[in-house]
Amino acid sequence: MPEPSVRFKRTDVPVAAMKFFLPAAKDAEMVEVTYRAIKKNAEESTGWPITDTRYYEIYFRHNGQNLHVRVGDLDPSNGETVIAIFKPKDPDRPFLVCTPNRGVATGDPIFASDDALAIVFEPESRLH
Repeated sequence: MPEPSVRFKRTDVPVAAMKFFLPAAKDAEMVEVTYRAIKKNAEESTGWPITDTRYYEIYFRHNGQNLHVRVGDLDPSNGETVIAIFKPKDPDRPFLVCTPNRGVATGDPIFASDDALAIVFEPESRLH
């Protein structure tokens, strides 16, 4: 993890060799419908338009601690499974981490650093 004073260039986004998924979604249609619903909820609860980029994981600092959040893993702040990670279109807004009780079924998303190191899912076009 880089020193906390380092800010990442927003154009340098590593790509994971991982196909997009949502934990517990049974098929591709369920993944898309659920993802769109969670994204809409995040936009409505924050009032911020969300980018179309699909994030797999982020690394950031919070209260002096290095944190790592990955879709499908447990969130270090509440112990729930991370379902989705979003980034508002305004680059100065924080990443939004969605878990069952924070941004998916209820509640607002968890706010993470605006300058987190983000890793995106492999674009569909690169998987074929």
